[in-house]
Amino acid sequence: MDVQTTPDMPVDKKTRTRQQILQAALTCFAQKGYHQTSMDDIVSASGLSKGALYWHFNSKQDLFIALMEWFFQQISDDVAHAWRDGMSAADRLRAMTRATLKDSERLIPFFKLFLDFWAQTPEDERLASLLERTLTEFQQQISAVIEDGIAAGEFKPVNAPMIALSLFGVLDSLFLYRTLLGEKIDMYTAAETAVETLIAGLTCKE
Repeated sequence: MDVQTTPDMPVDKKTRTRQQILQAALTCFAQKGYHQTSMDDIVSASGLSKGALYWHFNSKQDLFIALMEWFFQQISDDVAHAWRDGMSAADRLRAMTRATLKDSERLIPFFKLFLDFWAQTPEDERLASLLERTLTEFQQQISAVIEDGIAAGEFKPVNAPMIALSLFGVLDSLFLYRTLLGEKIDMYTAAETAVETLIAGLTCKE
């Protein structure tokens, strides 16, 4: 799992150094856990000087927040680009759900680190703000699809933001249990069942 910019984004030396530090931090956190990892561990893993590390990040907590921002941005970007023009609202919901699950499965090792961090620092204002922004963005993405479906006569008139929040809650809960219990949880079948039930309830009957 690499921390990368998008392929068409120019990467200067400063950006490459920052990516190198983030990748080293991710490796260390994955191996030792957040609380057992020291800044010296990250310096050693990065192959950079301590000065270079502290030029970019003031603390281990700053590093972790930066990784969290990358983590949520990966999911947000994939969800936003999951559907094609011409898709029905129902198919867009299906595609966005699949994209969310695909990223979730790939990023489960990192989510475990997030749970570790969150358990120890539940009142971290920056993390709380990041979570709030992520929730709002996902809610807006899903709500826009539902509202398009309503406008097209495909879906019944409903409170789109609340429906979107409900779907987010279902997917987030499945992701949490998949992280904690592993393959005992069939996240994909459960999510497919949930979104199909939602679509059935939203769809206008002829």
